[in-house]
Amino acid sequence: MTSCGSGLKALHLATQAIQCGEADIVIAGGQENMSRAPHVLTDSRTGAQLGK
Repeated sequence: MTSCGSGLKALHLATQAIQCGEADIVIAGGQENMSRAPHVLTDSRTGAQLGK
């Protein structure tokens, strides 16, 4: 399972804000949209290597 890099960064910054006393409550998260992936990366689900 992979995670969204921007979502992890948001959680990290939220944790820092709470630990440093900059905030008492923080809402953080991220989103990934793979709806265009089949059009951008053809054959990616079948294991084809990029660049060949």
